[in-house]
Amino acid sequence: LSFRKRLGANDLNYLIEHSTDLVSWDLATEAVLSDIVNHDDGSVTETYRISIINDSDKSQFLRVKIQSK
Repeated sequence: LSFRKRLGANDLNYLIEHSTDLVSWDLATEAVLSDIVNHDDGSVTETYRISIINDSDKSQFLRVKIQSK
């Protein structure tokens, strides 16, 4: 999962969530930050990966949820 975010936006929380059915979403505590690209314009792209797959027969989905602090 990759997404772009503004540097210095300290009033926002970025939460990585996981689902197998696109209906129920849980916090993806096993998500690991694997890459950061600085765009030199006040933003970065962060890439998160998840290596634990609970049931290999099911599809796995990730999303980013943005909340105000």
